[in-house]
Amino acid sequence: MKRILCLILCFTLSVTTVAFLYSAPTQVSAESIDDLEAEKEKLDKEYQENKEQMEALAKDISKQQEYLESLDKQIAIVSQKAAVIQKQISSIDAEIGTLNDEINQLSREIDMTEQEITSTENEISVASEELAQRLRNAYLYGDETTLEIFMGSDDLASFMTRLEYMKRTTENDKLLIEDFKQQVVELNEAKAEIEADREDVKEKRTEQQKKRDESAEKQNELNKALDELETQYAESEKYKATLEAENANLKAYQDKLNKEMAEAEARIDAFYESYYATTLPAGNANPTPDGSGSSSSSSGKGDPYNSNATWAWPLGNESCYVSSKFGYRDPSIGTYNYHYGIDIAGGSGRLYGKPVYAVRSGKVIAAVTDTRRVGYGTYVIIDHGDGYSSLYAHMSDRYVSVGATVNKGDMIGRVGNTGKSTGPHLHLEIRYYGEKLDPLRFVSKP
Repeated sequence: MKRILCLILCFTLSVTTVAFLYSAPTQVSAESIDDLEAEKEKLDKEYQENKEQMEALAKDISKQQEYLESLDKQIAIVSQKAAVIQKQISSIDAEIGTLNDEINQLSREIDMTEQEITSTENEISVASEELAQRLRNAYLYGDETTLEIFMGSDDLASFMTRLEYMKRTTENDKLLIEDFKQQVVELNEAKAEIEADREDVKEKRTEQQKKRDESAEKQNELNKALDELETQYAESEKYKATLEAENANLKAYQDKLNKEMAEAEARIDAFYESYYATTLPAGNANPTPDGSGSSSSSSGKGDPYNSNATWAWPLGNESCYVSSKFGYRDPSIGTYNYHYGIDIAGGSGRLYGKPVYAVRSGKVIAAVTDTRRVGYGTYVIIDHGDGYSSLYAHMSDRYVSVGATVNKGDMIGRVGNTGKSTGPHLHLEIRYYGEKLDPLRFVSKP
């Protein structure tokens, strides 16, 4: 009995120890993985938001530098995500290691219970055999009658001795039989408890094996995600290098265009200087623009081309907007230059081929057809006769020639994309004796 109780006590302590080993280490690891998962989800959100911003920037060539900065940020986010996933994989590695240790411990405990069950079964077998032997002895000797004992005795003294011995033996056998029967019952109960505990341990081991398999599956998914991120990182770096090379080429091309535009503007300035050197009224060598449409040297007879002094919008009633105003601006490569007119566009090239009208009456003093991608492209200059002139550039076609007289509102050409132009639009300049003025001081969209 004492041995059985010791076995049960030892098994209970073993199961308690296993339960402690089973429950303690995994909680901290799980919390760590949850934190990493939250961080990865945050980075996923940042990545998507930055991606949407990049897609918007990629459509606007004037924001290439900003796009490159967003691409750098995207690459950094990918690197951070990869680092987080690597931490997750390491945490899961540690968790799988802990689970394997627990599974091995549980397997050892199952082996121990199997041995204890085998040992208990042997004890039950031995006790059962002893009990059977006692029962056989009781059967063989327990039915001897008093007469048989008397007849087998030599005298009265031996008869009394044998009778007393038989009684004591019978009573002792009965006690031993009862004790053996109780021992067998207790051994069977102990065996049943050990078997039940063994099933509990097996169930815990199955649960731990399931957790380990789930962790391994999660680890495989993370490894795939990490591979995808590494591919994405490599592609982003490659694309960045390509984009930087393209930007360098674009910068060189833009510098070339800017140089050509500066040369074209210098030629226009030289043209104005030469033109007004021969047409500037006597006594008015330094005219000052007042934006009113009349010259300070006016004789009171009004415009020599018989035009009114008001200004018209060059695109009539077409739906359009001013895409670039007069003054400093930031072109596609990020270097600042000065815009000496206004650009009028319609979006998505919708204005291409639309009529261009003279903003005031006057005489055509320049009419150039140039389809190259340099300078002003095809343009027309009209002298309004009071020191003011208007220039219409980047047209697809012109309908007037030098020397022609036009009235305000006459069609002089069509909107185009010639010269240094990033899309169909009209470039309009207003000058006073060659001095560049803000056209929006004189014209306004109806």
